[in-house]
Amino acid sequence: MAGKRALNTVVNRLNIGKRSSTDSIAAAKDLKRATPDRPVYSEIVDRIQQLIESGELGRGDQLLSERELAEQFQVSRTSIRRALAVLAGRGIIEVSPRSGAYVRHPSARDAMQPWIQAMLREQDQVSHLAEVRLIVEVQAARLAAERRDEADVQRLWGLHDQVEKQVRDGHPADRTDTVFHVGIVETAKNPFLTELIAVLASAMMQQLAPSWRYLLTTDPAEAQRYISEHRQIVQAIADQNADRAAQLMSEHIRRSHQLLVGESRSARS
Repeated sequence: MAGKRALNTVVNRLNIGKRSSTDSIAAAKDLKRATPDRPVYSEIVDRIQQLIESGELGRGDQLLSERELAEQFQVSRTSIRRALAVLAGRGIIEVSPRSGAYVRHPSARDAMQPWIQAMLREQDQVSHLAEVRLIVEVQAARLAAERRDEADVQRLWGLHDQVEKQVRDGHPADRTDTVFHVGIVETAKNPFLTELIAVLASAMMQQLAPSWRYLLTTDPAEAQRYISEHRQIVQAIADQNADRAAQLMSEHIRRSHQLLVGESRSARS
């Protein structure tokens, strides 16, 4: 049945399907050559990804059950469970308790996320990606002011209010802040910009969230300034003042990044 092609119809291409007893023993030994740096489940992740990348498993195709996968790979169900969790975390598969695991329909966001996460492991790359974010969001703010309609304005004020409430209540607002910035880019009505900034903003906030939370919960003046900057950006978009919206966004991102990176470095020293 379309969309339900089981994994055992194609695993032979990778020499992990039904085989002679000799081949099965060899395969098991190969997977059991695990080290602390390379556990068994990582090998399974790689092999399933190979099937997907080669087209042997396509969008919507269903994988075997945990038990059947464990038999195919000759490993424990615990290793299979961990492998599926990794694949699901990467957005490669979707797991349903009732119907099992399926290959997801990949998006541009899925493709960019691992690459950006890898770059963000180095502090210098955070600054480089901040420059990309600056270029994208400043232009997006300009386009948002030019293209917004009344529904967009109401939505942006609603997002601003959510961030303000969380900051004033002393709660972490990193997720709502990301949603706010993505919301502005969405108002530019360019799906490519939206996908790009959704990944950049989310990944950078994950990297700098501890510093961001510390600043906004320990420095009331900084928290007030941050909320005020958001409010002014939304007002400029509502007024359809494209130049002012772009200028305010540029100042907001530059200053926020300098503060967050400075605080992050202080915390590590």
